[in-house]
Amino acid sequence: MNAKGQPQSFFLFDAGACAFNEAFTERMRELQNEFIKNYIPPGNTYRLYHGRTWSNPANAEADAGEMKVFSAEMQTRFADIIANDLGLIQRSFKEVAESLQRQFAGSVYKMLSEASDASGNVINAQKEGSLPNSFLAMLEKIEFSADKDGNVHMPEIHADPATARRMLSELEASPPEFRAKVEELKQKKILAAQEHEAARKAKFARYGE
Repeated sequence: MNAKGQPQSFFLFDAGACAFNEAFTERMRELQNEFIKNYIPPGNTYRLYHGRTWSNPANAEADAGEMKVFSAEMQTRFADIIANDLGLIQRSFKEVAESLQRQFAGSVYKMLSEASDASGNVINAQKEGSLPNSFLAMLEKIEFSADKDGNVHMPEIHADPATARRMLSELEASPPEFRAKVEELKQKKILAAQEHEAARKAKFARYGE
């Protein structure tokens, strides 16, 4: 520690080191935003600058939350420094981002699984008899949502590659009657979402004026 109580630096070029750290942190933030938007729309993403928990007393249906810590370790080999291997920087970004993405995705899917199990909003593919029937049953349980402009975005399906390919193949091979049923249900869900959003906006006086 120096006379001002700050950690003693034993390296030269402090200004350069600080600039590198700031640039590195900014790039990591960009990578974080890139992989988070694959799971959560940017408009539904918020940053908490202090505290570890949050709650919404005005909404009884909103669950209280708590911060989860994801961490990744970055190692720099002395041999890479001696070799002046600048590719190390890009590889380090990639390794750290992939590690954080795996942890984040695991946490998201775990949370969704627990919420679905708790609400009973689950589908048993074996009981439904086929993947197309499971798809239709799943569609019936999903509530579509519309944005403030009334645009309805279709829900996404997340599955392992093998299951996704099999489901897509069986859906493409489904008879016209099945496809018509899916389309009818989809349009019904879209209309309900738009009506729900219109009713929500109607609660606010002079909305959009």
